[in-house]
This record gives sequence, structure tokens and C-alpha cells, in this order.
Amino acid sequence: MLHHYHVIRFLKVYMARLTLYCLLVFFVLPTMSHASSSIAGIWQHVDKPAFIEFDLDKGIGTVKTHQTHPQNEGQLVIRKITKASQQDNLWLGEIYDASRGIFVAISIKKEQRKVFVYDALGKQILALKRGR
Repeated sequence: MLHHYHVIRFLKVYMARLTLYCLLVFFVLPTMSHASSSIAGIWQHVDKPAFIEFDLDKGIGTVKTHQTHPQNEGQLVIRKITKASQQDNLWLGEIYDASRGIFVAISIKKEQRKVFVYDALGKQILALKRGR
């Protein structure tokens, strides 16, 4: 009888641990991989001494710092950022076109530690690398 008690206790502990591991695998690990594929955070312009910060909760991209044009700091440059449903590394939004004074449609693609912004015709208009 005592032997059965130990076996049952062992099985309960084993099942509790197995349940915990399953929760970890199914809920925590996918969240971690999603975070690493996100564009949220601060990105450095590859050609200029400027940084852009993406805030995906607000769906915006703003100039964090700009050494050449400090008056642009805090300026909204990208808005309406949403995750594309078909690809993990693709977002859609609008970027401010200063020459026309309007926001225009863009796609944002993350490739490893870089982000590329394309206009509606697929032409690259901005390249960023992971900063700070």
C-alpha cells in the first residue's frame, strides 16, 4: 500500500512538471520569437546621423534624435503601422513625404538586424539598422 502511495505521488509531481513544460513551450516561446521579429524600438538611419523609434502600440515611428537637424526630434514620420497578416517580417503604414506635404503608403520589411521601407511601387526609400 505504501508503495502505491509513492507511485501516485511521483506521477502527480511528474504530471505537474509536464504541464508546466507544455505551457512554457506553447505560450512563452512563441512570444519570445515574436518579440525578436518585431520592429519596435530604436533604429539608426544607415546614411544619416539620425535615429527613428517605432512604437507599435501607437502604430507610429518618430525621430528620436537627429544630429544634423535637431529640430526634427520628436517629429512623426511614419504612422498607421500595422502588422501584415501574411508575413512575420512585414508591416504596412504611411510615411510623411515632405516634398509633397502628405503621408503616402509604405511597406516595412525586417531582415535580420535591418529594416527597409518601400514605397507603393516597391522602391526602397529608407534603410535602418538596429541602434542603441
